[in-house]
Amino acid sequence: MNKIIIVGSGNDFDAKKIIDEAHYADYIIASDGGYTILKDCGIKPDIIIGDMDSITCEIDQDITINKYPVDKDLSDSELSLQYAISMNPVIIKLFAVTGCYFDHSFANVLNLFRNDTESTMIEIVTANSTIFTVKSGGYSLSNLNGRRVSLFFLSPVTDFRLTGFKYNFSQTDLSPFDYSLSNVINDDDAVISFTDGKVICIVFDGGYE
Repeated sequence: MNKIIIVGSGNDFDAKKIIDEAHYADYIIASDGGYTILKDCGIKPDIIIGDMDSITCEIDQDITINKYPVDKDLSDSELSLQYAISMNPVIIKLFAVTGCYFDHSFANVLNLFRNDTESTMIEIVTANSTIFTVKSGGYSLSNLNGRRVSLFFLSPVTDFRLTGFKYNFSQTDLSPFDYSLSNVINDDDAVISFTDGKVICIVFDGGYE
């Protein structure tokens, strides 16, 4: 399987992005209230996963539902993500998992690390950006010249280096209190490299310099 998309119930999303990605998705998961967003977009998911406490429309009878209790250890978004990972796709894109509830938004970013896998790329797509983890070694941001980029370090990071950016820098040791905010890609092949650590990258859409 190539691509799975998951739609949550957050309010930080672009409906056009969801519609465009759903057209090429092999499997679509509605994470609880994400069913309402999908239905508004005219998209029928393959499955609904969650405790069903935030769906505000009638559910079609022929849709598979994995219902969980309201009191549980994992969020609906993380349950949906783990279900998607079990299908071993090349990429998983999560929509509407950020928004006005910062605690849920932050938890969903942390879920990228909690559920990290070597075989699957996982991205959060917001209304104006894409959020993903950068694995140790080297990571290229190709053909994104002019895009705004921010980096956050969620653990100690060693031998960090940026090339191809407006603000290039290298540092032997970075702490979780360090960050690179509002940098800009200045090359067709910008590179983020480090030997060890956990790094979150946010690449903004064009027009958000």
